[in-house]
Amino acid sequence: MADLSDEDERQAQRIACAHLIRGCESAVSELLHAMSEADERSPAMKRAREILVRVLSSWRDTLKTLKTLKAAEEVAS
Repeated sequence: MADLSDEDERQAQRIACAHLIRGCESAVSELLHAMSEADERSPAMKRAREILVRVLSSWRDTLKTLKTLKAAEEVAS
């Protein structure tokens, strides 16, 4: 991997995080669809949904933090 500047590294982190969010959103949507189609309300499926929702929330919080850091750096510059 090439050496990146700090700004390029932070941009790469924001890009990766945004893709992870989209992937999690898709996974939550697919799981909810599968649960409704199969009328699946097992404890395991409910727990899987809870886990995915928490993971999605965590990635969203991470991206928000990365964007806040970027805005703070721009103000400081």
